[in-house]
Amino acid sequence: MKRFNKFLALFLAVVMIVGLMPAISAAAADSDVALFESFEDWTDITAPHTVWKANGNPSVTVSDEKALDGSKSIKFSPPDQTQHHRAKLNYVVPAAVIDKMEDGAEYTFTAYYYSDGAQYKGNWEFKNVASGWASGDFALTDGQWTKLEHTFTLDKSALPNGRLTLVMGMAWNSAEKSVGDMYIDSVSLVKKYDYSSVLKELNAKDSIAMAGDVDGTGNDLVLKAGKTLDLAGCTLTVDSLSAMPGAKVIDSVGGGKIVVTNDNLTLQADNGMLPIKTNAGYVLSNVKLTNNELEDDGLDDIMVYETRPSLGAANNAAYLVDGAADNGLSIIIRLTWTNASNGTTTTMDVPCSEELIKDIYGGTGAFRLLVKGVDGVENLKVATVITSDAGVTCVSEALAYTAPAV
Repeated sequence: MKRFNKFLALFLAVVMIVGLMPAISAAAADSDVALFESFEDWTDITAPHTVWKANGNPSVTVSDEKALDGSKSIKFSPPDQTQHHRAKLNYVVPAAVIDKMEDGAEYTFTAYYYSDGAQYKGNWEFKNVASGWASGDFALTDGQWTKLEHTFTLDKSALPNGRLTLVMGMAWNSAEKSVGDMYIDSVSLVKKYDYSSVLKELNAKDSIAMAGDVDGTGNDLVLKAGKTLDLAGCTLTVDSLSAMPGAKVIDSVGGGKIVVTNDNLTLQADNGMLPIKTNAGYVLSNVKLTNNELEDDGLDDIMVYETRPSLGAANNAAYLVDGAADNGLSIIIRLTWTNASNGTTTTMDVPCSEELIKDIYGGTGAFRLLVKGVDGVENLKVATVITSDAGVTCVSEALAYTAPAV
């Protein structure tokens, strides 16, 4: 074998490979649900809840005939078709629920209405302390559950007698007869998913999935050791985000983004998913690093390595066709070997230039590395590395060079 003197001679070239290389969107977080009422433990309508009626005497009862959640709901049933009946359930939110709700926070009041031949509209009323009584009528679709939503900002100081009442029932219209039955179920009060929701979940769980886009401008998020934050297709905006050892940021759904000020994103090298800088923020991508091989060219004292890493499930080259630097990325071919003379290990990173990256991903070729003097070293291995300016490093399996038989 020829002895290796001072260094390996390296040659990096573009080659067009033909036939050699393979062708290259939420439910609210539990902690934000202040109230969920499905009437499962109700047998009758009792205090503090009441029923209001006018223009006739429709029945309002707890029923097991229809239900969206569980087996019960509140049924509204006019006794005849000759009057313009009206009836409403006054649901009083328990004081313990109000005590736990965040004053000044934004909440959504939701209820579901089912029409069983109802020829009238649904009605709701709500004491929105910012603008007085809020109310409205809405059309029902026969044989289906219709979702009612009303968003409000809670002001506890303005609640009448400290009580919050949700009013749901039949709408009145002088031109409509009260025909058919209606059911109401799954009444909830849910705090708007926001930055405090993310922090609350991260404090309670090791792994969380975001339930919606969050604007945390003005905050610096530090992801503690062992925590996993899944964007789940959502956008997180913060001034900075940094991950402690063992913490990871992923995107199990795809399409999510991390928007930080001045690119202040610092993740651990072993994050797994690669942050890619775009004009809209950082996106997270899986990296495919299996498109690599050692070429058996029969050349004496020369190793030839070919590689074409790709991003995402669809082998997306769009982030690399105009180079890697604009997306905060770099592509490296890493060599390691043992020096025969003293047994020490050497690592050498060979960076791929921007022009070379553009040429490769503008076509169907691959990176090709030629290394001379390989017979003078031991345990020579080669791998492909992609790094992000956010600190993440993705490394392929290292391929071991074996000298051809003499």
